[in-house]
Amino acid sequence: MAISLAREGAIGVIHQFCTIDFQAAEVAKVKRSTCYVIDEPICISPDVLIQDAVSLMHEKSVTSLVVKQAGKVVGIFTSRDYLYQERSSLFVRDVMTKREKLVTGHVGITMNEAKKILHNHRIEKLPLLNEADELCGLITTKDIMKLEQWTESNRDPKGRLVVAAAVGVKDALIRGHALVEAGVDVLVLDIAHCHSDCAISRLRELKTHFPNDDVITGNIATAAAAR
Repeated sequence: MAISLAREGAIGVIHQFCTIDFQAAEVAKVKRSTCYVIDEPICISPDVLIQDAVSLMHEKSVTSLVVKQAGKVVGIFTSRDYLYQERSSLFVRDVMTKREKLVTGHVGITMNEAKKILHNHRIEKLPLLNEADELCGLITTKDIMKLEQWTESNRDPKGRLVVAAAVGVKDALIRGHALVEAGVDVLVLDIAHCHSDCAISRLRELKTHFPNDDVITGNIATAAAAR
């Protein structure tokens, strides 16, 4: 729902009635759902079994994994590599696209340049490497299509969808730290009587610890409460 709202130009708030880890994972899911460049692509070792790699892809809701060894990119593993693979005992290294055949782009590449490379090579994933041959991002055809389809979507400066998440007065700071780390754009101090001394104190704490993050507070229902 948060993804759908952001695509239409609005913002969704991930509720607080769940574990901190679950809520942070939901925020991360929104932030990864649509963006021009995936800053931190999910990586895997070439020595992992195909079935374990596929499980990770399903868990993270992605269709590719960048394969790294000793800190360097050695290939890419995509859904095409296991689609009709019957031997689950094989390793990622046995079926991945190896480094010598891997098409890559440079850091700072424009969308038009990326589209041209993706089209010319008939590929869907473009890992981005810097001058030291280090992985710095990933561009996918699917993400570019999403960017062009939802032109009015609510995005942050990196092109990712914007999402909010709620915190309560009891665990505001602990939950807030996890949510900010996951990439949340707005924290919502979610309390029925937000003009209480406790809520105002928590609001001050949130703005002290997260001065660069927006905070929404509520609810209030009277003029006196608003003041």
